[in-house]
Amino acid sequence: MGVYRCCGDFTRLRNCVMNTGGYPSESSHDGSKQDALDQLHIRTGCFVEDSQHSNTVVTTTSEMKGSIFLHTLLLFIGMEEMRAVRVYPQQCGGNSYVRRDAQGERKRAYIISMKGGSVQNGGAKRGRWSGKVKFRKREDLPHGSKHTINAVNGVNATNSANSGGDAPPINVAIFGSSGSIGTNALDIIRECNRIEKRFNVEALYVNKSVNKLYEQAREFLPKYVCIHDESKYEELKDLLKNIKGYNPEILIGDDGMKQMCSSSTLDKVVIGIDSFYGLYSTIYAIKNNKIIALANKESIVSAGFYLKKLLATHTKACIVPVDSEHSAIFQCLDNNKVLKTRCLQDNFSKVNQIKKIVLSSSGGPFQNMSLEELKKVTSADALKHPKWKMGPKITIDSATMMNKGLEVIEAHYLFDIDYNNIEIVVHKECILHSCVEFIDKSVIGQMYYPDMKIPILFGLSWPNRITTELPSLNLVNTSPLTFSSPSLDHFPCVKLAYHAGRKGNFYPTVLNAANEVANKLFLNNKIGYFDIAAIISDVLENFTPQTVSNNTEDLMKQIGDISNWSTQKATEVYQTRYGGAK
Repeated sequence: MGVYRCCGDFTRLRNCVMNTGGYPSESSHDGSKQDALDQLHIRTGCFVEDSQHSNTVVTTTSEMKGSIFLHTLLLFIGMEEMRAVRVYPQQCGGNSYVRRDAQGERKRAYIISMKGGSVQNGGAKRGRWSGKVKFRKREDLPHGSKHTINAVNGVNATNSANSGGDAPPINVAIFGSSGSIGTNALDIIRECNRIEKRFNVEALYVNKSVNKLYEQAREFLPKYVCIHDESKYEELKDLLKNIKGYNPEILIGDDGMKQMCSSSTLDKVVIGIDSFYGLYSTIYAIKNNKIIALANKESIVSAGFYLKKLLATHTKACIVPVDSEHSAIFQCLDNNKVLKTRCLQDNFSKVNQIKKIVLSSSGGPFQNMSLEELKKVTSADALKHPKWKMGPKITIDSATMMNKGLEVIEAHYLFDIDYNNIEIVVHKECILHSCVEFIDKSVIGQMYYPDMKIPILFGLSWPNRITTELPSLNLVNTSPLTFSSPSLDHFPCVKLAYHAGRKGNFYPTVLNAANEVANKLFLNNKIGYFDIAAIISDVLENFTPQTVSNNTEDLMKQIGDISNWSTQKATEVYQTRYGGAK
């Protein structure tokens, strides 16, 4: 058996190893070893050369770009000899991968760092490894320990039993961990960590769901747990005592939220808190220069221009949208240009050469109803979404298509694009999640089966991608894809959103706050379907534009005051128009 020298796209090579169980061998298909190597080149874009030295690995970096290359061995279960060597440009040390054996059973294999060679003047000298290496099963390695595996010529390799990936696990905080976004985020973290330790949950935040927070803390053992409702503190404290050996820092309210965001070890923040309150966690995360996986569209709708100012002065912070539509748009763009421009920055669409954005919509449960039928629908009808499982607020917004209207405003701010260049299409199959038309009239879209775990995972892993076991899209078995324009008579909230967005100033803030009141009234069966738009329209008509403060702190106060006014006005309209009851 030869040892190989690998050149080319090593990310793709690694993915091939992870997804197929290793390098193709003579027994994997008909043909010679060279045929197998040719197949690997075709499948991964990597060139693999048999060095003809069964016990010696010789690698050079003359064909590679970059300055530092560590040499690693990939050992497969059942093998006692070195099988292959690969070169890649990131630090590696004892990381674990999953492969499948001939019966399809998941097995564990290890990467061992090769310490031979050195780096000088931007290029690695030749490294050498001689002798055979014995494989140790994972169970034989104490948790968290490092073991030296002997080799000749004084070269050692270490294997760390609980590390994962090409880098340390990503430390994540989840705000709103008991809600739909939060539970989906924890689900995908759990699934990814089964394959390879990719994420560490450092902090969890809920409003008042004590039992849910306790269950999550028991599983993920975060460093911080935070509950917004101070009256639940003692109950949470008593529950957490039941977890032996676990002593987290228990935090409360806004101060706790701020402390979580300021953690120096925290890498990314998932914001799944709905409504206007999610804005505060977004602000704290930006001020602490975190990467933010943002699922709270109300933050951007209400305070897009404020967040824009804040990001301009906190250049290490970055927002990665988690809404499936905006995540799709984000992923359709050139990652290098996105890294240079960042969302919520001037000239984003110009730099990324965007002509038009198309937001797809399922159409919700009321898409095929007549105007007369819509007058009779209830919140129970609205909560029966045909494709997505979400929280009640966003599900009602989806039924009225206000959710799509808010997404239009969100897209305007995120991607700095004119409202005339944002289009909504109804796509009931929910396979194409949005697309971008570029200035050359080419269109790129993103497709997958509807599952919020995919955009959440992208927000967690960006700018990289992580292997999952989610189902692959089968286009052959997918029903024909259909597209149509929404009826503004059936969905007047869409028209209101475009109107508020184009008016600018604080009109989107007013729209969002008034909608939160009307949404809740409909959810509680206090008003009818068309009354939602009627209340919002009245509030918008009664708003007087204000001078936007140049001071960020004063601007934040303005947004809060206008939101409060809009909430009170919407309540007043309801009481006046309906006498406080339907």
